[in-house]
Order: sequence, then structure tokens, then C-alpha cells
Amino acid sequence: MRPGPRVIHEYVLELVGRRDQRKKFDALNNDMLRKFLQNAFDRSRTPNGVAGFKLMWEQVRRLALKLGYPANSQRFGFHEFATLVPETTCFIWLTRRQRVRQAVSLVKAVQSQCWNSAEQERFKGFYVFDYVALEKTTQMLEEHDAMWREFFEHNAIEPLEVVYEDVVHDRRAQLQRIAGFVGFPFAVASDIGDNQYRQQSEVLNELWVERFEHIRALGPGLRSLYWALGIPRWLGLRALSKIRAARRVRRLSREKWLERC
Repeated sequence: MRPGPRVIHEYVLELVGRRDQRKKFDALNNDMLRKFLQNAFDRSRTPNGVAGFKLMWEQVRRLALKLGYPANSQRFGFHEFATLVPETTCFIWLTRRQRVRQAVSLVKAVQSQCWNSAEQERFKGFYVFDYVALEKTTQMLEEHDAMWREFFEHNAIEPLEVVYEDVVHDRRAQLQRIAGFVGFPFAVASDIGDNQYRQQSEVLNELWVERFEHIRALGPGLRSLYWALGIPRWLGLRALSKIRAARRVRRLSREKWLERC
């Protein structure tokens, strides 16, 4: 039941991805998005009929903006998205128990613009502890989980909840659960190949977690001081991340051009 080598997540980036990923589309509406997603399913489907689907809440937010939902709307949850995918779609909700560690990984990825272990190994720059970014990111992740929960409840969807830490502990067992959930209970998880990526967590992550938790344990006055003093650093690192992101876009665009030559 293995999905195709290219999953819908990559097709959705044609709408909401980086500049080198996006394609030109007319003004988006629900009917167009429904057809786009069906076409993406068809393009990624394997002979046994399975297609992959991966979507971050931030991408849902961008799609909502493209569909004309105001950014300050109380209905920004974009609940209608459930009506735009095929009726047979199964929802698998990947969550994480250790929210601060997730925030640390995301902040580091934003700083370096390295989004997997292969890119991280080539990174020659530096990471800077950023309390403001960690606080903002932790809050954002909690809000995104709450939005997904509201989305499922609003649409009476019972997703299969898969916890990241459980996948790390026993990947094959979790894949076996997923196979059963999408209609292949007799699939053999032992046939699944080894993971091509490794965990990006490292000693630095643990040091950041300890430092962040220490600051959080301080009184509100000291936390406010850390926040105020951290704003200039946060702004500077945001600017540096944007520069690195632009360089990454140029590099990937150049690599794609060379592949076509």
C-alpha cells in the first residue's frame, strides 16, 4: 500500500510553496481547489489505488487566504476543506507530546533553512538561542493543534492519531496501524525499507530546551525582561533567515535548471 514517490504535499506546494515551487494559477475558488486536489491524487496514485496526502496547518491558512477568507475571521479554521477532498480520504493526525522540543527543531530549521537531516549535515553556519522565537513557535504549534482538533470535531471526523515519539520508538508498528486504518490490515510492515533520514535532534537541542524551561520557570517580571531584551535578536535572526531562504531558493532553482539541461 505504498504511496507513489511524489505525494500531494508536493503538489500543494504548487499553490502555497516557495517561489521556485509555486506555479501560476488563476484566482482560486473551492471548485478549482477540489479539482486540483483530485488531480493531485490521480497523479500520485499507485496501481493499488493509494495516494499520499500531507498538509501543515500553515498551508491550510495560506489556502484559506487564497480562497478569500479574511485573516482575522473567527472561521479561519477553513472547515470546508473537508468537503474538497475525495469522500474516501482518511485523516491521519501526526502530533507530538514534547512541544518545546518540536519548537526547538522548527526554530533551528528556520534559522538555517535546513529542513531535513541531509541538508543539516551540509550546513556550515551557526545557531543562536532565541527565546522570543521559541516562545512564539511553541504558542503557534499549540494553536495549530487546537485548530486541527476543532477541524476534526466540526466535521465529525475521527482521525488516526499518530504520535511522533511513538514513530521514533517503533516506526514499523505505527506504519502497521496506518495500513490498517486506510484499509490494508494485512499489509506487512516488515517489507518497509529503512528510513532515508535521521533525527535532526542533537545535544544543542537539549541545551536549548533546558535553557528555555529555566527562563519559563522564572517570575513574570524576569520573563518579560528576557522577552524585551530578546526582541532585537529575534528581528536580526529573522532577517538572516530570510537571506538564507532567498539563497536556498536560488540554489534549488539553479539545480532544477541544470537537471533540465
